[in-house]
Amino acid sequence: DLILVYPPAKDGGGGGSYASSEFNVHFGRDAKMGQPLTGLTVQVWINNTLMPFTLKVNTDAQCTFPDGTCAPKGRDLAAVAGAMRKGANGMKFQLQGDKALFDIEAAAFLWSSDDKLIVCDIDGTLTRSDVIGYSA
Repeated sequence: DLILVYPPAKDGGGGGSYASSEFNVHFGRDAKMGQPLTGLTVQVWINNTLMPFTLKVNTDAQCTFPDGTCAPKGRDLAAVAGAMRKGANGMKFQLQGDKALFDIEAAAFLWSSDDKLIVCDIDGTLTRSDVIGYSA
């Protein structure tokens, strides 16, 4: 899943810049897809809107931006922010290849930097050590 955070407006004016978590996207191994995946293009969709950028599959089957990073910057980050609405959003990564067309669906969340959240372990419990371990 993706988290995008927008800054609060200050004194009725615009806030600062957006911040995003990384796009940690991995596709299956080449043998399962029927073709080598390295170098294939991955389209990104948010709320059924095609983003104006693509990712590439690297040798570890991880998808990265052209600069080799996993987080959007500049115009790419602005495009992501423009396609999202506050709260939960639909997101899809679509692998484009000669023999393979494969989608990975995820959720993208747009939150304010003022929003409060609770972090739970995978089984849904919340313990004091979890809060201490995840506090920043």
